[in-house]
Amino acid sequence: AHAAFIIQRPLYLGLTSGLVGAWSFDGPTIAGTQVYDQSNSYATGTMTGANGLPQKTLGQLGQALSFDGVDDYVVTSEFNSATSFTYSAWIKLNQLGIYGHIVEWQGTQFYVSNGNKLALWAASGNTALQANVWYFVSVTRTPDGATFYLNGVNDGSVVAGPDPWSPTAGVYIGRWYSVSSEFFSSTV
Repeated sequence: AHAAFIIQRPLYLGLTSGLVGAWSFDGPTIAGTQVYDQSNSYATGTMTGANGLPQKTLGQLGQALSFDGVDDYVVTSEFNSATSFTYSAWIKLNQLGIYGHIVEWQGTQFYVSNGNKLALWAASGNTALQANVWYFVSVTRTPDGATFYLNGVNDGSVVAGPDPWSPTAGVYIGRWYSVSSEFFSSTV
């Protein structure tokens, strides 16, 4: 892929080449409200929340952030536009039956639908996720379409959707950038 986001990257993989952003949420990569990007983009994120910040907690691989689903999120600086990319993250849902935005970049939302399935644009994966279970989730987008992966297994594909566009904001983790009521109740 031409661009990728990896949240909670395994340290033993040594993934840095070609990444656009990598936020592990591990202890040394967080200072105060700052979340440091471990890719060569150095796009530091800022933890935000009107009623408290995302909380550090035990993750699937090291440390994670717990998002309350009310007002917690991380926002980073802008990136260059890309038509091919991959989003990946370890997630554990705290609540079912609501929209939860894992990550959004360039106006493309990778989220969990209110049917508890992975989604991009208006398309969704095939498997309903359960609460309190760790999942490794990914979506790969090319000009031809997108493919969902759940724990490394293909979970459905969709023919090309809208082209990504460049918003006036950066990457959002845990929130839809333009709707202040759609936050992710999860651990990432």
